[in-house]
Amino acid sequence: PGAHAGDLQLTGGAALAVGAVVAAGDAGADERPQLAALLQALQQAENRLEVSAPNGDNERLLATCRQLGELHRSGLAPHVGALARELAAAGHVEPARGLWLALQQALPESPAGWVGQANLATQQHRWEEAMESWGRALERFPDRNQPVWKLGLARAMHRLGLNDEAAEFLRQALTLHPDALGVRHMLVNVLDKTGHLPAALALLEERLDDCLADLQLQFQHLKLLGFQPTLANLR
Repeated sequence: PGAHAGDLQLTGGAALAVGAVVAAGDAGADERPQLAALLQALQQAENRLEVSAPNGDNERLLATCRQLGELHRSGLAPHVGALARELAAAGHVEPARGLWLALQQALPESPAGWVGQANLATQQHRWEEAMESWGRALERFPDRNQPVWKLGLARAMHRLGLNDEAAEFLRQALTLHPDALGVRHMLVNVLDKTGHLPAALALLEERLDDCLADLQLQFQHLKLLGFQPTLANLR
């Protein structure tokens, strides 16, 4: 179903985005009428021109309107993403989730909606949804995935008790991204918590200089060696 804006009927991704903005306002969040108004105005102009008598001026204007719509479409993700993050930070989780889902439908070729939903699920500790969402992002964008996406999936696996799967996935990620200290830190943590102390130590010591330059990994290294780390015994 579409979302109504006055006498205008919106459909598809525009309806979802406008509906999410309206829902955010109903929930007491800061409305962003500029976003809704722009979506509405672009759709309204195109609708009017499509039913107008065909002539040179109308056809030219319709083509221009569609071009502007595509320009707006390509620049929509950062603005909607910023609003979704602000809504979530203010505690309006469902409107934020609605915006990420709207982005997925309106801009399926952009990772923004998929990664945004995965991040939101992670922040809310909805681990099954997080695991599914990170998995979809990695599957849909194999050439654009980054270590942080893989870290998100592994963290969800770990929280769901899938430690063997998380460790194997992190090993694969570390092979592809050997300089990703966050991945190394997470893998050391999983190995340590599952009783694989020698493997965890080896993982730290194979890149010891890099690890000693990172405060979190210094703490991990000292703990694995049997020390109780404090700032005083970090070099």
